[in-house]
Amino acid sequence: MVRGRKGKTRRPYVTLEAAADLLGIKLKTAQNAIANGKFRLPTYKLGKRRVVDRMVIARFFALKRAEGLSVIEKYVRHR
Repeated sequence: MVRGRKGKTRRPYVTLEAAADLLGIKLKTAQNAIANGKFRLPTYKLGKRRVVDRMVIARFFALKRAEGLSVIEKYVRHR
């Protein structure tokens, strides 16, 4: 377990529903993408629940942030 703010224990994963919300998609869309092998993040099952590792989500958004910043830098340099 991971310690969150205020010392509360936080699981190292989020539910598929929470991951879908972070990605701005509906849960059903995420489920369909997983079934079709096209979901953007690796998932795994814990009992009956499908989850996504928090660190994987953090890395995904860090890479997207770097990609976005790169685009902005290229735009600014070529102005």
